[in-house]
Amino acid sequence: MDKDKTVNKNWAKRLYSQTERKIAEGLKGFVPALTFDSHAHIYRLRDEDFDFYVKGKAAWFKSGPDEVGIKLWRGHMKKLLGKNPSGGFFSVIPFMKNVFETGNDFLIKQLEKHSDCYGLLFVTPDSKTDSIERHLANSQIAGLKVYHVFSRLQPTLNSPVCGFLPERLWEIAHHHKLVILLHPVRYYTIADPSNYQFIRKMCKKYPRVKLILAHMGANFNTYNFEAGIDKLRDIENIWVDTSVICESSTIVSAIQKLGVHKVLWGTDYPLSERLGRSFTIGNGFLWLDTENFNWKHFSTCEPVCFGLETLRALKQASEHAGLTAAEIQNIFYFNAVNLLKK
Repeated sequence: MDKDKTVNKNWAKRLYSQTERKIAEGLKGFVPALTFDSHAHIYRLRDEDFDFYVKGKAAWFKSGPDEVGIKLWRGHMKKLLGKNPSGGFFSVIPFMKNVFETGNDFLIKQLEKHSDCYGLLFVTPDSKTDSIERHLANSQIAGLKVYHVFSRLQPTLNSPVCGFLPERLWEIAHHHKLVILLHPVRYYTIADPSNYQFIRKMCKKYPRVKLILAHMGANFNTYNFEAGIDKLRDIENIWVDTSVICESSTIVSAIQKLGVHKVLWGTDYPLSERLGRSFTIGNGFLWLDTENFNWKHFSTCEPVCFGLETLRALKQASEHAGLTAAEIQNIFYFNAVNLLKK
């Protein structure tokens, strides 16, 4: 095995292992000409307060460069896809207490350098309406991003969506025809009644909102996804992204229940660069990566990055669903880009 497969002292400079190079080569014929990353993040280490978020992931993020911007994302996407990306939706990671001002200012400065990219303004229940409106004057801001760590309900990992995506933010998004990128939490995520009932109510009340359920509604358990999406499949203004979804069955279910036009390719960059995999186990899920699992003890398997695992799952799902080349191109590009026109 390559020495760089388990030790990642600087994830941004890590070279693909022999196994990763082989997998990437096999995916080249699958990835279409146009690619738009519907879920990517940027940040600067000097702005972050990792103790405010999840300490378990801090070491990996700190091992990278001080600034993770769109230029670095482009380089990693070219390595992952075998071709240059065509754009994406970007938001900052929620590791700072002053995420609204500091984070969004950095986001907008990055967007100014990349005309084919769009921002999702990071907002919290405390973000002032006038401040949000000021940022929305920027034509490259296409939507809002929320996250549970700012929920008014504790513990935040058990917060229903209403705790960090209050109706006021739905009203703003409806008025401006914005995307909302939502990562639901609670144990069963969108299969939890408090979540799917609230999402149904708000999507119907605010039909101009374009709601993207991140990570298939944060359903790393494929059975929970199926149970939850059945409660939402009739809602017209809901989409799902494939970011760090490593099981093809979840993607097949999304295609069958929502329609191929509702599925968006995404990476969750830079987490797409981490080595490991997510998968269903029991009534929950498990993530294996270099911080919670010692791969050296298992000579029969070699981890690859999440970005490749997601692409492999999407390729297999496309084959099982019998998708055409045009439908695959839509997942990678047009389904997301068309949200900008609605």
